[in-house]
Amino acid sequence: MYTVSQSDFAERLYLNGGRTLNEGDLSKALIKTINDLLNTGGITNKPTTADRQATKTEFKASYKNAMDEPRKLFLAAPAASVSIVMLGEDHSNQNDKARAEAAINSITAGTLTATHAVMERNIGYHAPAAGIIINEPNLTAPRSGSYGEGLSYKQRSMVVGAYLALQAAGGNQNDIMKVVLFFGENHSDIFNHFEYYCKNTNAAHVLKLTRNLMLIKSNTV
Repeated sequence: MYTVSQSDFAERLYLNGGRTLNEGDLSKALIKTINDLLNTGGITNKPTTADRQATKTEFKASYKNAMDEPRKLFLAAPAASVSIVMLGEDHSNQNDKARAEAAINSITAGTLTATHAVMERNIGYHAPAAGIIINEPNLTAPRSGSYGEGLSYKQRSMVVGAYLALQAAGGNQNDIMKVVLFFGENHSDIFNHFEYYCKNTNAAHVLKLTRNLMLIKSNTV
């Protein structure tokens, strides 16, 4: 996979009209932004097999599930795969907070082998000291200022899903991408947006990769 910087994404999205509060227009801007920024000439080992269905799993809230299931998924991830785990939380739930902090510490220690950690705005955790850190506010903070605070939760999920599609689509497609999302569970639609923006852009070859999408539910849902 290949990392397009968060600032470059934010700037191009802004220029493409991403500051709109209309979901349809935002989606068009995200599609154009992915197609603008994806270096198709730099894609290697691009798969030519048939598209695959993503494997979607959901686990009940528990500290054990939050620690064990992502670790097992990541350890078993084959080459040419994308695994995305959401630790869905209620921001006021102390059990959700405790497991998120433990997961962050595990990423830092290397016992949870994430390549990317995505932090929701204002979530209040220190980011892991390992892997690529994606801070949600950076995706809507072009050089001219920030407009992300005006977006709805659904629009924010669209932006995150599109950025992950862009990351997955570039570079060596034999790489293994392993993502942990530290977000409220109401953002579990990020999974659907990731799939949508792969399918409807020049990132469509990602649909040929092994894809695992895992939700660990909040303790309050």
